[in-house]
Amino acid sequence: MFSCHYDGCDSDSESVSSESDENPIECAKSKIEARKFEDLMNAELDATAVHFSLPKSNNNISKHVRFSQKSDDEKGEDDQDDLLYDETEDDSNSKWMIENLPGGLEKKSDAVLNCPCCMTVLAVNCHRHPRFRTKYTSEFPVNCVVDESEAVPNSQPAKNKRRKCDSAQLHSRSTDRLQTYYAVKCDICGVVVGTKLNTSNVIQFSHVLASHT
Repeated sequence: MFSCHYDGCDSDSESVSSESDENPIECAKSKIEARKFEDLMNAELDATAVHFSLPKSNNNISKHVRFSQKSDDEKGEDDQDDLLYDETEDDSNSKWMIENLPGGLEKKSDAVLNCPCCMTVLAVNCHRHPRFRTKYTSEFPVNCVVDESEAVPNSQPAKNKRRKCDSAQLHSRSTDRLQTYYAVKCDICGVVVGTKLNTSNVIQFSHVLASHT
């Protein structure tokens, strides 16, 4: 298939030729060694060519066929072995909320409220104000602290029109003056998130991030 030729001392320099003429025995030995080396190189070349020309072994082919014939059911089972996948995680989280968070038993909630600064959950059960859409009320706050040392004014907007006030309205206004609103702060970062009336347990959230459900 492949061949290489080395004629020993015949194609060497003139000095080698002159020595071979003087020593015919040495020249004959050199030719014999050269032929042996040539045969050895040809044998190695033939072996290398045969190795790369052979097709792939049957073992590799059979393995490839077995891998390609894998059923869809087996693939689905492998997908479910993903460590980041848990099909029961949502149910476990819902159960934990019901058992641990205030108001967790109430399934009807307008939003989940978070602190605008540190994103801490402040309420999972709340009701949206019918008129002021960015305000919420909740009786079940979490991660909140009422600062009774900081009183805040009533955030209800004043009416521009003057109307005649009867005795009931005058009594209501006098009662409002006696009521005090305290600041409600996030227990984690301390930012003010709402207010609480001193005569009520309802928290009025006005500075929150709402995730509507």
